Amino acid sequence: SLARFVLFMQNDDGGFVSKYVPRKGGMDHSFVSLYYPGEAALGLLSLYEIDPDPRWLKGAAKAISYLYNLRRDLPLDNNE
Repeated sequence: SLARFVLFMQNDDGGFVSKYVPRKGGMDHSFVSLYYPGEAALGLLSLYEIDPDPRWLKGAAKAISYLYNLRRDLPLDNNE
């Protein structure tokens, strides 16, 4: 399933490998997306609502923790 692939692409720190290129051997670590971790977390949480498998919740929690740790020292908006 797509959700299992999303978890496969998740790093131990909760971030994600952003690209998978089969003809180049699979995971491509040359690009890191600011947006994909949040989108993946939302997708996993949405799936968890209809399929309460703890893997989906755990993956989403890791992604949200990753985003928090990545951005916790940044201003909340550009007005600060």
